[in-house]
Amino acid sequence: MSMIMVRGGFNSWPDLIQFLTDNLNTADATVCENSVHAISIVVEDCTSLFEQEEYVTLIEYMIKPIFNLLHPDAQRSSTIKAHAINIINLLLLTGCSSVKQYT
Repeated sequence: MSMIMVRGGFNSWPDLIQFLTDNLNTADATVCENSVHAISIVVEDCTSLFEQEEYVTLIEYMIKPIFNLLHPDAQRSSTIKAHAINIINLLLLTGCSSVKQYT
């Protein structure tokens, strides 16, 4: 997905991230795990995109659902939690102030 977004000129990648983020709220563990894994890959492969100020709103849209995966009451698998932590770490490395307010 990230290769298509970066090299293929897929201009609606923010819509893809929003779709995947919306899937984090599902009760279906497989859908949630696949979505958080895909977000993790995209954020890792496209870190420079997340450093741009124009995507702050998108990052803010992602933050709360991702942090919710780590809540003790969320009862999510260790794999889902590991991907969520990876996303947060990568976004923190971009210097995104939206993430810093949650940590």
